[in-house]
Amino acid sequence: MMRSSALIVVFCCGLSAQAQSPQPRETLGFHQYLSAVAKANPTLAAQRATLPLAEAQVVLARVFPDPVVTVGLASLDVSNVGAQNNIGTSVSLPIEWPGKRSARITFSESNLSVAAAEFEDAARTVRATAAIAYVDAVFAHRVLEQRRAAVESLRGVVALNEKRLKEGAGAEIVLLQSRVEERRAEGELATAEGEARALRLVLDEQMGRRAVGEGTFSDVDSALRLAPQVFDAQSLVTGALESRPDHRARTLAIEAAQAQLRLAKANRGPDITVGLGWLYYTPGAANSAYQGPGYHTVSALLSTPLPFSRIYDGEIKAAAAAQQQAQAQYSLTDLRVETEVRAALIRYDAARERLSQFDQALLADGDRLLQMARYSFEQGAGRLIELLSAQRSWADLHLAYENALAEHARALIALETAAGIWNLDS
Repeated sequence: MMRSSALIVVFCCGLSAQAQSPQPRETLGFHQYLSAVAKANPTLAAQRATLPLAEAQVVLARVFPDPVVTVGLASLDVSNVGAQNNIGTSVSLPIEWPGKRSARITFSESNLSVAAAEFEDAARTVRATAAIAYVDAVFAHRVLEQRRAAVESLRGVVALNEKRLKEGAGAEIVLLQSRVEERRAEGELATAEGEARALRLVLDEQMGRRAVGEGTFSDVDSALRLAPQVFDAQSLVTGALESRPDHRARTLAIEAAQAQLRLAKANRGPDITVGLGWLYYTPGAANSAYQGPGYHTVSALLSTPLPFSRIYDGEIKAAAAAQQQAQAQYSLTDLRVETEVRAALIRYDAARERLSQFDQALLADGDRLLQMARYSFEQGAGRLIELLSAQRSWADLHLAYENALAEHARALIALETAAGIWNLDS
């Protein structure tokens, strides 16, 4: 199995390599696959992009209002009557209402916490979707192997009937019937091959790869088995309520809504602007109505808006409504988490019970039945219909076993995802 670093090399250099020579193909292991999904899944990458946006909002919330500096010529005697000219400068410093900046920072930090929890939840769901896709690919590969074995077995039967017909020891109807059964099995094999190839492309999509042809890897780990486990319902529910990121996100959303309400109330306080200015008046022209010495003046101003708009409290009402909505969503999530865990456990217990019905003795009996029917037919003591019936029973038994394995794996993945735990890659 190639190391995860090889995945990155193949992914980055894939397009150019395809243009020059066939891309090397690899067997993709379960844990290696999940690691690649965590790094390059497109859905997860899009969700990850929300974190820098939330972090930028925290930085913006910390910004103080900028002071305003004014420098220039306040008046100029363009009429040339000897009036005094003056130049000056002033500084205006906006001062926010006490508590407004801290409330704004708290609100943006709360939103960042919510975004981080939502990203973690997106990673949880993406991992589950990707894991189930891998199980589907493994199941398709095992079905493909079963179909191939069935075709090979029937080809042997056809060859035996052709030989008997040539030797005059067999009937043509028996040969025709075996050929029809062989063609039916070949059709099922073609369907299985197509499904296996298509599911390999799904895995490429989950890993963020642009696959060409049948995909960038040769096969999946067909030996993958997820061992049956026993869970306690109440422990799972309690753990899910404590650890699931979507539940934590709704808790943090309540805190963010409370911070938004405090910010809305702080925004009602009027900001104050403090201004300091200096002016210099040039001397007036002698023998004019404006004659006089030059002089300096300073000014100090305090300005604040008249808060007539504060009679409208729409911002506070909207924040209060958002707080109620966040509380309602928390209650809904609380109920949904418990329901999902209990429902997933019921499905898993059913899948585990179904899998337990297939033991090695049962599978060995199916293999022995086919061997006995084939031997009896080859010795001329059995009929073709009996062999074909045994062949179908054998195929159905093994396909049912593979399906039970896949359903058990899917149910286990769903249960651990619902419970907020993940022990499948340890």
